[in-house]
Amino acid sequence: MIPELCAMLSDAENRAPAAAALSKLGRVAVPELIKVLEKGSREARLGAIKALELMKPEEARDAVTPLYNVARLYKSNEVGAAAKAALAKINPSKKN
Repeated sequence: MIPELCAMLSDAENRAPAAAALSKLGRVAVPELIKVLEKGSREARLGAIKALELMKPEEARDAVTPLYNVARLYKSNEVGAAAKAALAKINPSKKN
């Protein structure tokens, strides 16, 4: 189920519901979301970031380093901005 939901993240129509569903699954979805962050399309990355941002911070903590890497790699576009916003919610005590 998680890989199927992650595949839906690249589709504009299904991105928001898929991200919401993945966020409700919590920590068990994080490894697949990290894969999307590392190898997904721009659209899929945005969906994965949204799913992580919607999770409880303690459930998304394993994604902090991959999110940081995405924020640094894509610092001048929407993906980087979204990653920074997610990091601020997941790890508010650290400056990004």
